Amino acid sequence: MNLQLVAFDLDGTLLKEDKSISPATYAALDEARRAGVLLVPVTGRLYDTMPEPVRTLPELRYAITVNGAEVYDVPGRRVLREAMMTPAQAARMSDYLYSLPAIVGCYQDGRGWMRPQDYARLGGFSDEPVLTGMLRMIYSPMDTAREKLLKTEPVQKLQVYFRTVPEKEAYLAQMLRRFPDYAVSTSIASNIEVNAKDATKGAALRFLCGYLGIPRENCAAFGDGTNDATMIEYAGCGVAMGNAAPEVLAEADLVTKTNEQDGLAEALLALLRS
Repeated sequence: MNLQLVAFDLDGTLLKEDKSISPATYAALDEARRAGVLLVPVTGRLYDTMPEPVRTLPELRYAITVNGAEVYDVPGRRVLREAMMTPAQAARMSDYLYSLPAIVGCYQDGRGWMRPQDYARLGGFSDEPVLTGMLRMIYSPMDTAREKLLKTEPVQKLQVYFRTVPEKEAYLAQMLRRFPDYAVSTSIASNIEVNAKDATKGAALRFLCGYLGIPRENCAAFGDGTNDATMIEYAGCGVAMGNAAPEVLAEADLVTKTNEQDGLAEALLALLRS
């Protein structure tokens, strides 16, 4: 394969469950970089909340963030493409999400926000300390002015966190039927993420490949969550992790080991040497 670009999801793909990059995975990325392959992290997170080991990858030039709502030029510190919910779309969706038995987060103006009552519940809401710590880092409590802006200014993403996976799955099925004019997906076991319809990882990767003049046939993508399915489908070689959702497995050209088993490293080295 004439590999020119590798796009990779973070949580459940690049990162282990403790949010670290294993030595084997880091070494595989470095081999790809030294071979002239462009490395592109693709995440549901905001750029500034990506883990430092990702933001400090050598020669990092581009990142796809907020599920494709932004394509970010790292050295230039500028957004090349954005796809946000309109205020009307955000207002409609936030009204629905706030009616659910869950915690709601919002990405707006490059920051994560939660209502104070939701932020205060984080400590006892999840039995996963790594997730709780990550959410506390990403979000800040809204003040009254910010709550008004949620319905009067464009929004990058809304997401909701449930106590149990079965509860999440029930509402996910409902939302996919009820809101076909939004991009609805998941990235971790207990959450649902909502973006503008054209804010997908696949659309963002298509834009970036076109911007750089890289044929899709020379692009590989790695992922596990349903928010990765569109980029797995777009890439010339879409690689699903062993822990991937069924929707991702259905789009994949290859299936590798899990994120805990250095699946990205194994498959990437095989592609580089093929």
